[in-house]
Amino acid sequence: MTHDLAIACDKQGRHAEALDLSSPALAMREADLPSGDPVLLEIMLQKAKLLRQAHRRAEAVKLERVARQARAARSDEDQNRWVVDFRELQNKNR
Repeated sequence: MTHDLAIACDKQGRHAEALDLSSPALAMREADLPSGDPVLLEIMLQKAKLLRQAHRRAEAVKLERVARQARAARSDEDQNRWVVDFRELQNKNR
């Protein structure tokens, strides 16, 4: 429920409020679900997106890394399906 509110706030452009709501949503899901659960991974990636919007890139990268590792640990998921943020690639080329 909290995660749904965070998504709604994000869609309305209320990014700071969405980020505030995503933290408890993630904490609750982490306590209830195994690390590779698709719902938990979705919440982690949503929070990482919000962190990037808040210019908190280092925290976003760390959370994305944890999500990537959890997803890679799942045997039924192809590790090569990750999407690369083109802005990171542009920064590496400079």
